[in-house]
Amino acid sequence: MGVTPELLRRDAVVNLLGEIERRNAVDSAGRFLFDQGERGWTEYSLYWLYVLERAEGRSRSRAVSANAGSRTRTPRGTGS
Repeated sequence: MGVTPELLRRDAVVNLLGEIERRNAVDSAGRFLFDQGERGWTEYSLYWLYVLERAEGRSRSRAVSANAGSRTRTPRGTGS
C-alpha cells in the first residue's frame, strides 16, 4: 500500500463530494465511491483532477472576460 502525504483543502473536498453526487445522480458520494473502488481511483487522484478542472474553468472565464472588450477581426477571405 502506498501513501501520499498531502494536505487537502476541506472546502474543495466537500465541493468534490457534492460534484460526484451531482454528476452521478447519487445521494451518497461515499457509497458511490466505495462501490466503484475496483476502478483504480484514489482520493488523491480524484482531489487533484477536481482542483485542476476548477482551475482550468476559472482560467477560461478570465480569458473570456479579458477578451470581451477587444476588437473582433473578420477572417480573411470571408468577404465581410
